[in-house]
Amino acid sequence: MVARPLEWPGGVTEPRHIEPGRTVFMTTRTFRRTFFLTPSPYVNAIVQYVIAYACEKYGVGLVAAVAQSNHIHLLINDHHGNAPEFIQTVDMLIARGLNAKRGETGGVFARDNVDMKVVKGRDGAITAIAYIGANPVASACVEHGRDWLGLRTQPRQLARTELEVSRPTFFMAHKALGYRGRMPEKVTLRLELPLCVPEADRGQFVHDAEVALSAAEEKARQDVRAAGKTFLGVARCRNVDHRRTAKSWEPHGPNTGPSPFLVHDKEEEKRLLAGLHLFLQAYALAYARFKAGDHTVTFPQGTYRLVRSFGARVATLPSATAVAVPAIAGLLPAPSPPT
Repeated sequence: MVARPLEWPGGVTEPRHIEPGRTVFMTTRTFRRTFFLTPSPYVNAIVQYVIAYACEKYGVGLVAAVAQSNHIHLLINDHHGNAPEFIQTVDMLIARGLNAKRGETGGVFARDNVDMKVVKGRDGAITAIAYIGANPVASACVEHGRDWLGLRTQPRQLARTELEVSRPTFFMAHKALGYRGRMPEKVTLRLELPLCVPEADRGQFVHDAEVALSAAEEKARQDVRAAGKTFLGVARCRNVDHRRTAKSWEPHGPNTGPSPFLVHDKEEEKRLLAGLHLFLQAYALAYARFKAGDHTVTFPQGTYRLVRSFGARVATLPSATAVAVPAIAGLLPAPSPPT
């Protein structure tokens, strides 16, 4: 397992390194892994509308998606560096819509339980698409991904699909006054190719993604059977009580897995981790000065929340993940790459 670039102090949230022009694999899970997203016509309508709305609002391109009973996987093109606000809006609006429809209150998605991985290269994108498409099979829900009743995109839709999605009639509607919000009645959901794939390569990329998806589903079926499990099937997935919770344990939350990058080239992964190491060290030193009252300190490129919420200054130097410079914002010498 690859070590994290920097051990962040306890009680302090590790900053996200957010830059525009990235393809990002995002996972968000429900509170206590409760089956709040069990497929149904109204759940599907809410999830699809909210994702389409958030994509339009934040300039995000959707590449692939699957909504499981207790989590959502999304592969997006983050054109403008808005991924955190995008996923926050998705979680918030889905939760409000579901609570309003069910007459319930309380949280739907777990706090601090969003994992983001930067996807690099054509092979990384194909791996992400295959993983997302095969997820209903890997979780022993249905034997074939095409039978999943929830939202699930397919490779052949890439760069060819535009869906006009209507706001659900019950969405945010007052019992007596009807809908009183400002969200549009209709939004368009467009599926894009990953940023690393040119339009001219679409046909070959879609073919390779479909082959990878078929292989991922077959492996998932073998794994489920080897574990002595049986598939729930379409009817049982449809009729699951949304208040049930998953019993099995699995890793979850920020930085889930061995690396914050999904990349097949090990040398490229080392370079990316070294760049992230630079960013985290520069951020740590800048944050210490900022917290001490020096609001003229410059943070490294990729700093997100402090810039958006508190107007912190950001360096104009090249990205820390793109080039290892002798110093970032004059804060520190470049460290050795992690091992």
